Amino acid sequence: MDEFTAKGHYISMASAAVAAERSLDWQHAAQLWEQAEVLARHALNRGWSETRMQFCLRQWRYTDAAQKMNGVRG
Repeated sequence: MDEFTAKGHYISMASAAVAAERSLDWQHAAQLWEQAEVLARHALNRGWSETRMQFCLRQWRYTDAAQKMNGVRG
């Protein structure tokens, strides 16, 4: 895979992850960031993808826990 194609795949995957974040679909966003990390050619992009994936996983767990608590209280 040449550099341009690999870059295009990373950008496409990262863009999809951002869209999932904006939709508050944290689990899907985390999965997309994980895939983007694999596609990233540069260490900076790999690091960013890992950081965003961890953020999304925390948000997903927090949201899931909050929903469960609301179910118990409600």
